[in-house]
Amino acid sequence: MEMLTDNPIRNSHDDRFNFEPYAQILVGAIVETYMLPFTIGVYGAWGTGKSSLMYLIKEQLDQFSGHKTIWFNPWKYDKREDLWGALIRTILTQIKQDAGGNQDLIAKADKVAKSLLSRMAWGLLKKGISKVTLGAVDDDMMDNAKAALSKQDQEIDRYVNHFERDFAEAIKAYTDNGKLVIFMDDLDRCLPESSIEILESLKLFIGESKCVFVIGMDHSVVEAGITRLHGERIQISGRDYLDKIVQVPFFIPPVSFGRLRDGLQYAKSADYPEQIWRLLEMGLQGNPRKCKRFVNCYYLLNRVLQEQMNDSSGGGVSGWDTISITMDPDTQRFYLAKLLVIQMQFPKFYEFLLMDPRAWQAYEMELLYCPTPETRDEFLKQSESYRGFWMDHDLRRFMLITGGNADTMVFPPAPAEMETAQIIKMVNMVRPGGSEYAESMAS
Repeated sequence: MEMLTDNPIRNSHDDRFNFEPYAQILVGAIVETYMLPFTIGVYGAWGTGKSSLMYLIKEQLDQFSGHKTIWFNPWKYDKREDLWGALIRTILTQIKQDAGGNQDLIAKADKVAKSLLSRMAWGLLKKGISKVTLGAVDDDMMDNAKAALSKQDQEIDRYVNHFERDFAEAIKAYTDNGKLVIFMDDLDRCLPESSIEILESLKLFIGESKCVFVIGMDHSVVEAGITRLHGERIQISGRDYLDKIVQVPFFIPPVSFGRLRDGLQYAKSADYPEQIWRLLEMGLQGNPRKCKRFVNCYYLLNRVLQEQMNDSSGGGVSGWDTISITMDPDTQRFYLAKLLVIQMQFPKFYEFLLMDPRAWQAYEMELLYCPTPETRDEFLKQSESYRGFWMDHDLRRFMLITGGNADTMVFPPAPAEMETAQIIKMVNMVRPGGSEYAESMAS
């Protein structure tokens, strides 16, 4: 079995989730826009396909003459060096690599690297700024730059203007008077202060530079970080701050479940009965990365389950810590899948089940399918810890649609306490929930 990777789509040939039409629209906006610079925000939650869409945009732009593209991952530099310097170094390095024998272009890139020093603070110089300048600066230039930094603000502003002018000239030469499109991915993986640093660094390129920035992020994470850092000092929300940076916000639409299912079924391990697909549709809400993780983890757990069954019957490898559950294999696999989805999508409820395995059955019997509203209210009064889970509308909907309704019996009813505890032991072998599960457990 070939495990499914979390790697983003790199080209249109691998586009199983139909992101290409959205890429074409955004490419059209970039190619046809001449009022530069401007910034496009590709917004979406973890695992929704931001990187994949950005790679498809880059692939298409690389076919247009007069458009150069550069990819920058700020999280790779997080905590190691100042991000705005790393961004500029990445751009200048790419220009020099693509210059070939064009000595004029190399000289322009070196000139930008030298004028860049005048914009750097003392702290940046102490961290070893020779990396940022590509070796174009000697000790005498370093001393001169330090002296320049000690002058009045008016003098420093003059150096800043020189940098903007020099950078614009280098971009003009590099793109043959076209556009430079800079992709910045995974901004939400950086620390909040680092996210703000990279956003504010875009101001360095405002002016004559013909640049387009395509920034991929979970905007809610970045907005929360901005509010947390600046909320008390300035009267601006994280959303307002981001709106001042991003001119074109694009929210990735959810992948239709039919297309997502078709894209996953190329893996032989994703040969599921309809019940399991229904669980994924209701629980993981069309998130491609989460569905891939489910396929991988569910495959491994089923292999463990099968080996344990073989071991208990004497036909498998001895030594398994066999989990004995008195139910038919199909029902057992359904419970395994449902708990896996709960762990991934509703980590706080899963944590609650770890402490009290009776909670699954109680949730169905006392809340979902209780005889009267009065009975439900009385239960919530006596069991206050359930109230938050009952008020979680996404959890309630998922449990209701995939629960053991006595009228339809499309899905099995909740297992008893002992059976739930045994299945949890298996699910605990994997942690596919990503950051959401980790944050829940940490809290």
